[in-house]
Amino acid sequence: CGPGSSSFRKPDIVAPGTDIVSCNNLFSLGHYYTRKSGTSMATAVVTGCMALTLAANPTITSEEMRMLLRKNAIDQNIPWNRQGWGMINVKGMIKSALFG
Repeated sequence: CGPGSSSFRKPDIVAPGTDIVSCNNLFSLGHYYTRKSGTSMATAVVTGCMALTLAANPTITSEEMRMLLRKNAIDQNIPWNRQGWGMINVKGMIKSALFG
């Protein structure tokens, strides 16, 4: 979901998604890796952060995970409709999942 109106926070969270090194699906170019950008790259980062948080505390519910994402996000000092709750913070998520 892209930027929303200024009355609600969308996107929910932001994550690195520009110039991410990934596997090259066009090996004919002779390179195993390439740089990619977009929501597909950012989604993989968020999924990995959530997986690490679940590994630290497997009892977390989906609603608790949503709250961990929001509570630990780092505000980027830009409008809500561009950053949502802020930049994902996996260290904060894991710490909160373990110690509350």
